[in-house]
Amino acid sequence: MGLYFDHNKFPELYKNTESIQEPNQQFSRNDALADLLEEQKKELERMFNHVMKTMDEKNVNLRTDIEHDEQMMMDMLNQVLTRLDRQEALTEKILRQINHIRSILFERTNYLATKIEDGYKVTSTYVYKLMTGSEQPLTFLLRNDKKEESK
Repeated sequence: MGLYFDHNKFPELYKNTESIQEPNQQFSRNDALADLLEEQKKELERMFNHVMKTMDEKNVNLRTDIEHDEQMMMDMLNQVLTRLDRQEALTEKILRQINHIRSILFERTNYLATKIEDGYKVTSTYVYKLMTGSEQPLTFLLRNDKKEESK
């Protein structure tokens, strides 16, 4: 520990304008308490360095674990996205098939409705013929109906 002096009270104290001759100390005094403090300070620094080194190693291990976990999460995310893409493709395929089936059903329904209407006309003509006793041929009546529809 260095010497302390108040520069405000004693501005000229310990000022030397001449060069110092070496060695300028004739004797030294060892202080056991100061030595103990120095040893404690060195030991504390050594322990601090050891703790910092250990923490750095743990940080490296932790970073490695985190990177590994991130990689696993990215792989899982990619798998999920791939599955979603496949599922979306399957859904679109099913939607196209349903639309195709719907159009087929519409065509068949339209065909059947036309057949039922034709059957109704034939049946109604037959019943009309029975009720009125008209001898008009069936084809003539059907032709007359088609002419009326076109008008």
